[in-house]
Amino acid sequence: MPKTWVCWDIDSCPVPDGYDAHLVGSSIRSALKEKGCYGPLTIFALGNLKLSLKRTPHVLPALSSTGILLNDVHGFDNIFEEFLRWTRGNRGHGILLFITGNELVKNMYQCFVSLEGLGYTILHANPQASPPSYENGFLWESLLNGVSGEVTRQALVTAGEVRFYCSRCTICPGESYEDFTKHLKSRGHKLRELDTLRRPSPKRKMVKPTFNVSNYINKKPKEKDWWIEEDRMSI
Repeated sequence: MPKTWVCWDIDSCPVPDGYDAHLVGSSIRSALKEKGCYGPLTIFALGNLKLSLKRTPHVLPALSSTGILLNDVHGFDNIFEEFLRWTRGNRGHGILLFITGNELVKNMYQCFVSLEGLGYTILHANPQASPPSYENGFLWESLLNGVSGEVTRQALVTAGEVRFYCSRCTICPGESYEDFTKHLKSRGHKLRELDTLRRPSPKRKMVKPTFNVSNYINKKPKEKDWWIEEDRMSI
């Protein structure tokens, strides 16, 4: 069965107040099964996790205890890099669920269309405050209530994946949740945050995102060793 990768933008789609964060993973799995997705599942919670830890300190440990992977990222570029990393390891097949507001999906719409042409299945879950911008998906709040009507706590199996990662500092700060949160509160991480804020954005021409894979789609069937050239993507 094809693998499923879930990119959860926790900044734009937070866990609602009063909802048990231990149930998020099981709710996502239940919703995916309703779409016929029964393969191995990996869920990444990406975003400003230091801010999330400050606002809702109970959420991250609950997510981590159920097998959801935590990645502290800065903006769209880091999320896009994680997306590329997963697709490079799962060429030509796989299911991708993006849980996020419209901005990320709009930026990557053409990319999604091209990936569907290569055999991927793309799904989207959007928050209630944002209208859906991709036809194949869910409403985030409804997804959490459990499509089948009953959701229980169930840990995800994510063998071989790094459980905790800081994309800002490009390091894996340890194997435990305590190591991860200690890093987020460290002076080194704070300095990297300040450096990111102070660093001027590189001057570049702003163009509409494109994703051109026609050269690969039109190749002969026997040529299976193809891949997506990253320099054909522009954000």
